[in-house]
Formats: sequence, C-alpha cells, structure tokens
Amino acid sequence: MKKNKLVGLTLLVLFFLSLVNYSNAAPPSYVGVKAGEQYVWSPSINFANINATAISLVGEDNWTLAYNMLEELLYNETGMDFSLIGGAGLRLTIHNVTDELTDSGIRFSGVWFNVDVAMSANNWTRLVNATDVSSPMSRIINPADLNETTFMYAFMSPVFLPIGIDFDLVVEGFNNFTDSNPYTAGNYTFSRNGNGFSVTIKGDYLELMLNETGAPFNVTDLADVVGTIRWNSLGVLEYASISYGGLILATASLQTEFQIPGFTIPLVIGFSACTLIALTVVIKKKHKIIN
Repeated sequence: MKKNKLVGLTLLVLFFLSLVNYSNAAPPSYVGVKAGEQYVWSPSINFANINATAISLVGEDNWTLAYNMLEELLYNETGMDFSLIGGAGLRLTIHNVTDELTDSGIRFSGVWFNVDVAMSANNWTRLVNATDVSSPMSRIINPADLNETTFMYAFMSPVFLPIGIDFDLVVEGFNNFTDSNPYTAGNYTFSRNGNGFSVTIKGDYLELMLNETGAPFNVTDLADVVGTIRWNSLGVLEYASISYGGLILATASLQTEFQIPGFTIPLVIGFSACTLIALTVVIKKKHKIIN
C-alpha cells in the first residue's frame, strides 16, 4: 500500500512539474515573440494607382460591367459604403510559447494565440481562443533544420518566422518548386527583398487564368503582378504589398499602435488586381475618386 501511495505521489509531483515547465517555458533564441504580446495589421489602398490601372487594362466601358455587379453591394444613399472592407481587421494576442520541441526530426517552438477579427472599426470579435486549440497554432522552426526540402515547414503559418531564417535559401527553394511544375515553370519568379522576398507572376500567365474563369469580357495584355512580403528582425510579418505594372495597389503593415484595425493578411494579399480596379470604377462612377 505504501509503495502504491509513493508511486502515486511521484506521478502527481511529475505532473505538476511538467505544468510549471510548460507555463514558464523558455523559448529558444530563434523565437522572437513572447506571451502577452499583441499584433495588429492595417491596410493602405492606393486608389489613384488602381484607377490608372483600370483605365490601362480594359477601358471604362468594360469596367461598367464590374460596376453593375458591385453597385448593389457597396452603394447606399450616402454614396459608396466601404464598411464591409475598410473595417475588417486581424489581431493576434500571444497566449503561450513553448520550449523547443521536436517532430519528425524538425525542432520547433509551438505558439498559441487568440485571434480577433473586426468587421467595423474597433469592434473586435473573438474568432479563436488559444485555450480551445490543442496543437500549436504556429510552429516556429529552428532555422538550422531548414534546407531545400524542409524550408516550406516554416511557412505553414507565415505570420511568425524564426529569427535568422536564410531567405536566400527560401527564394531558391520556391524557385525550384515552381520550376518543377510545367504549369508554373517560368511563370513565377522569386527574389530576395530585404528580410523577405518578392514573387513576380507573369502577365500572360495571369491573362490565361483570368480568361478561363468565365469573366464577362476578355482580359488582354496584362502586365506582371508582384507580391512582396517582409518580416521584422523578430520574425513577425511586417509588410506585404501587391503591385501591378510597377504601381503599388495595396499594402498591409504591422502597426505599433495596436488599436488600429486593418485587413486580414489573406484578404489584402488575396485581393486580385481586377477586384481592386473594379472598386475604383465604382468610385469614379459616383464622382468620388480618392486621389
């Protein structure tokens, strides 16, 4: 009986020790985020560039078709209503960062965070509670374990990357990956851009894809689209942009004032040039172009 009690007491002590180690984890040096920190991203849309791009692409007549599709969604008695777009936002609050763990030979630190979204200015709604998620929501990979075959593991949750990641390796890896597929070979080009990279998508490739969607008009003579994404010195996503024909259409930036709501990163990056340009036509139609 005494032996059983001793075993039970030992297991209980070990359990509590594991909790203490978990809650007071000492993340490895390649992890730049800490529990309690909060991050918010906000957008900037260049309507003048969007308007110029719209005119150069297909002309105002064709974009009237886009206007007819968007008017019902975005127009009310006071003019253009961008609340469905301009108020959207993403806020991440770090809940926990673990010690270094290992999975299939890859070392990493697990990160849990609360996810809040805003559908209007400063009106945040909790989308995900960190305590409701059993597995790490982000894995910050030890950069020493990244190579030409494992580098993509770091981008499974690209909001947080490891300090010291080799972006030359990343660029080479992405170029090799896209070149290995005959559908994407030569149509995507990745290049180093500071503490990040840019990807150039060829205009004729985009033209082919857009015209295969069944759009009400054909798109011809598209210029290249360039997406740029950079991280700060702590591995936190800092800047993302999308440009067409050398004109920056939209950006998303990490804010230092966390009360500022902004687009979610996927929303900004995922916005196609056509959608952005169509919004400009609507503004022009109502004589409310923003310069």
